[in-house]
Amino acid sequence: MITIFKKLQPIKAISFDLDDTLYHNAPVIARAEQAQQRYLIAHAPKVKYVEHGYWREIRHQLIHEQPYLGHDISQLRKEVIKTGLMQLGYDARFAKQLAAHAFTVFLAQRNNITIPEFIKALLSTLQQHYKLIAITNGNADINQFGLADYFEFSVSAGSTPLNDASTVFKMKPHASMFEFALAQLAIQPSELLHVGDSHNSDVLGALRAGCQTAWLDHEQSLSARLALPHIYIDDITELMELC
Repeated sequence: MITIFKKLQPIKAISFDLDDTLYHNAPVIARAEQAQQRYLIAHAPKVKYVEHGYWREIRHQLIHEQPYLGHDISQLRKEVIKTGLMQLGYDARFAKQLAAHAFTVFLAQRNNITIPEFIKALLSTLQQHYKLIAITNGNADINQFGLADYFEFSVSAGSTPLNDASTVFKMKPHASMFEFALAQLAIQPSELLHVGDSHNSDVLGALRAGCQTAWLDHEQSLSARLALPHIYIDDITELMELC
């Protein structure tokens, strides 16, 4: 049952976060990381002898030195691999090429996602009443795992609008992806309901952009939050009540 904290205004479109909102993301990333690691070890054997913390430290350092990478996880991953390989003594050109290939291996598994049938049924029903879009901080590609037919379009952090290559979308809770989506849909902020599992990224991001928000709270941590969503759910199928 949906818990309503703020009266909903008329909705014309619903935006969905992807990872951990429409599917469980942890096993997907784990498989992708394992595939990437196997590929790197096969082509750069020194990788076998470094701990996971090695890559994490490089990641933190790169974001500190180049903050924009914090909004583009695809480019960040490639830069981390390249830098890590170079620090292990591999040639810069080889490191760059191998990083690009390793990322391709990672991405193939990262998009090897099975969408539950009940999610497809939910989206199919909602699609009959609202325009649906995806707004994600991640690099999952809806065209690769059977969700493209349900959405008008998808917006990802780190990507650029087709008409403005100088602009890069920042991660939620920054408003840039919401603002772009609203312009594309030609609707007012209050006419968009955003659904997501992260209080910080999804709830706060949508509220800052002036949108309505539905928080899918897997952890049932509502009591610890001061900024309330418009509606609160712990089972995404409760969105059927909007139809």
